[in-house]
Amino acid sequence: MDHGHWRRQEGQLIAVFAGRPHNGGAVTAGQAERLVTALRALFVGLNQGVVLDLAPGADEQFFVDAARSLVSGTSLVGQDADTS
Repeated sequence: MDHGHWRRQEGQLIAVFAGRPHNGGAVTAGQAERLVTALRALFVGLNQGVVLDLAPGADEQFFVDAARSLVSGTSLVGQDADTS
């Protein structure tokens, strides 16, 4: 995929987040852009960790939980690990 495609997708995500209520206000376009950048970095980093076998427990649910944590501001610290 070309860079234009990724930029369009990021623009769409920014539009999804911008204006959403957050802490009694609304997410600004700048905040939404930073969030999209953080999500991209999270997924790139997790993906590299999986490919390089540096994160053997990073399954699909781990990606989902990490993204939700970033978006919602909740913490993953202290959550019970799935040991199955």
